[in-house]
Amino acid sequence: MILLLGAPVEGHFGSRIMAWLCFLTSVVCALFHWCMTTNKALMGASGILYMLIGLHTVSGAGGVEIVGKGVKVPVTFVLVCVMFLAEEVWLGGTRDDQVSHLTHVVGGV
Repeated sequence: MILLLGAPVEGHFGSRIMAWLCFLTSVVCALFHWCMTTNKALMGASGILYMLIGLHTVSGAGGVEIVGKGVKVPVTFVLVCVMFLAEEVWLGGTRDDQVSHLTHVVGGV
């Protein structure tokens, strides 16, 4: 998924900004995980994946836009927020499946 979403997002934002966002997302996710959980390891790049999903939806990759108070928001961005982030908040509160759902939410935000 990172390879699939990374190329168009990098093409839109540039390599330097993409590298900075990946670094920043990794550090912020690690700090949130460190502060909020105990005795659990953090492994993988799921926070970066959720960041890429969010960036891909706002990078002008199609979709209908809604207008509200002079601000245009892609409908795909709203759908991603509702579907992915709400699911992660729900799963994080109802399951103990050794997955850092908090990292998914932080990466998506």
